[in-house]
Amino acid sequence: LNQMGANISLTTNCLGPLSCRFKDRDHPHSAIINGATPLKAGEGLEDVPAGHLVLVVGGDDRPNGSRVHDSPEEYALLEQVLHRARARADVLIAFGPAARVVEGIVHPDHVVPDVQAALDLAVGNCSPDSTVMVAPMFPMTPGERSLVAGFAAG
Repeated sequence: LNQMGANISLTTNCLGPLSCRFKDRDHPHSAIINGATPLKAGEGLEDVPAGHLVLVVGGDDRPNGSRVHDSPEEYALLEQVLHRARARADVLIAFGPAARVVEGIVHPDHVVPDVQAALDLAVGNCSPDSTVMVAPMFPMTPGERSLVAGFAAG
């Protein structure tokens, strides 16, 4: 995933609301994966153990006024990856204007207005052995990217 441009970080923080067996042990045990495009996200899905994934997708579907993933090939890839994501994710959270595109393809568990709300909800839906994967699949603003980077840094 790193070779494909995704950012993976491990943290010693417990991401879920429940304490886990690694609490206060200074052991990196929670993974946060940030991969932007559907292709990167699709590859990243294969690296996360099934049954323990909280996935955050979304962003802006029209950052410059024109639709993202507008060509038939791009849209087909987006559909394929979102269906795989839905099948693997215990919790799927969609955010921002792109959430309506996601909803048109799969049924997210939660739809929220922005990335901060999505990250907060992801933490609230974690179990002690969950992985949070932030794979927007749509463009995000520099401010949104900073929020995700801050989240990953714990």
